[in-house]
Amino acid sequence: MRKSRFDFLELGDELPIPEPDVLGAPEKPKIRPELLRGARLAVVEVIGERGERLGQFGFPMGVCCDFEGNLYVADTWQHRVQKITPDNKVYGYGGYGRELGKFCNPSAVAVDTRQIIYILEMGNHRVQKLGQDGFYFCTFGGQGREPGLLQAPEDMCLDFWNNVIVADTGNHRIQVFDPNGRWQQEWLAREAGGFRFPKGVFADSEGRVIVCDSGNNRLVFLDLRGNVQQIIEGGVGTKRKFSLPVSAKVDADGNLWVVDAEQMQLIKLSPEGERLAAFGPNLGATGKLRDPRSLAIDPDGDLYLSDSGNHRVLKLGYRAARPRGYAPGESTPPA
Repeated sequence: MRKSRFDFLELGDELPIPEPDVLGAPEKPKIRPELLRGARLAVVEVIGERGERLGQFGFPMGVCCDFEGNLYVADTWQHRVQKITPDNKVYGYGGYGRELGKFCNPSAVAVDTRQIIYILEMGNHRVQKLGQDGFYFCTFGGQGREPGLLQAPEDMCLDFWNNVIVADTGNHRIQVFDPNGRWQQEWLAREAGGFRFPKGVFADSEGRVIVCDSGNNRLVFLDLRGNVQQIIEGGVGTKRKFSLPVSAKVDADGNLWVVDAEQMQLIKLSPEGERLAAFGPNLGATGKLRDPRSLAIDPDGDLYLSDSGNHRVLKLGYRAARPRGYAPGESTPPA
């Protein structure tokens, strides 16, 4: 059986913080003709299974894609981040520990346009910043309730200027840091009654920040100063849009994709919040979704969903795709 190249990267000692990144605007994912014809969303690739080897996962939470199509996975129970390339090479960063370059329950990962990796650790209540080769840049955060400190944070994202926006879940707030980890501000959404256990955060290309205000079963839209612009309520009953939003992204058509951890679905909403479609929990031959946690959209417009309870990541698309080492129904790389 052919094996992928599995390389763990050794991490160095603490080094000086680099100069701030100079960025251009992120590209929107492409809209393919298939979407306009109303093609049905389907699982086109199953990535991983439960295990400790590279290419396997233990309750993967955060996922993201860079502009080259590499997939990054916060492999939470294995205390590491994995990078999976389009040609099926797999790299690992971290391993359990409290020291610099090690992780405790990483819950989210983000990559900037220079491919610098930001890792959010729920267990260590901090963010670490690494290069692609494992080169250590800096750490910020730490456990606490004061500004700049974190309490069991579950998600983060980068805005247009590479500011790091953190869903400080246990402190019921959003915090913003500059690219080098200097604290900037906190957002509490007091005019909307405040956040309650926010679990997801996303900065779109229009300058909005979307917060999955999970404890209040709603999406809260903020500007880059933290002012509330829009609220989309979830709710209860058979016609509810969603009930426990934990991740949200915007596609190139302006539609919202929301991961609902309670209904175990991926839900598509219009820009105005109208429910358009739902995916899951039943996936046919691929089984059922179990505790989905995070969503990413790659440069081609395909979706990656962390199916955490099943210890795998699903690639969703509107057409057949050549598997990246894994195919629907397979649990190991093909021969």
